[in-house]
Amino acid sequence: MIRRLLAIALLTGLAGCGTTLKPIKPDSTTGLFTTTVAVKAADIKVAERFDPAYQRMMLLKINAERPNPEFVTYFQTSIKDTGIFEKVLTKSDLETMVIEHQWQDKVSSVSDLLGLNLLSKQIGTFLIVEADARWKGGYNFEGTIQAIDASTGKTVFKSEQQAFNWDGLDVPLFRPMLNAFVLWAKGKLPDATVAAHAAAPESVQPSAQAPAQTAVQAPAPASAKNRRPYGSPQPITY
Repeated sequence: MIRRLLAIALLTGLAGCGTTLKPIKPDSTTGLFTTTVAVKAADIKVAERFDPAYQRMMLLKINAERPNPEFVTYFQTSIKDTGIFEKVLTKSDLETMVIEHQWQDKVSSVSDLLGLNLLSKQIGTFLIVEADARWKGGYNFEGTIQAIDASTGKTVFKSEQQAFNWDGLDVPLFRPMLNAFVLWAKGKLPDATVAAHAAAPESVQPSAQAPAQTAVQAPAPASAKNRRPYGSPQPITY
């Protein structure tokens, strides 16, 4: 839990260090995001049937006290671009919805599963999608994407990917996470052991520069004692 909440890099340094949190359009033919990493059967932990009712609305939920805005934008934009859902919303969108419809006495919160379940009783079934990335030490990262049916509270999809970060995390981690989700939503997971990717134009060969790092958690103001040079594989604690 602590690793998930660590801000492990200053986001201002990301632009010059590989490809991280830079959305691209999915391939028009396959519907998948360009990467060199295939989605493997072993990556899929849970895969229930994708209910067509989920297409009405999806909530992107980031489990962090201060979600990194770039992380939120990356996944919201990418999932919108798949065209699977009519609406791809965030917590702030749901808060606005509850206030506009005066459901405050019926929906306790849009931050927890209980509140989201109560919201589903007002608007119908929708899908909660949680995306997460964790630093595992050194250059190693783990990404998780899971989907929860708001009306039942049941996890209907979960996938975990591992990545070694040489030159950004989009190609080795975030796009494979998204591709696993897309394959599930389109009912194509049995084919996931085949190459579920297109040829990537970006080079992902090891380079001498330090790894580009990212965080689900947005960094809080750091004191002098906990600032580290960008590129340090050690986490920054706040």
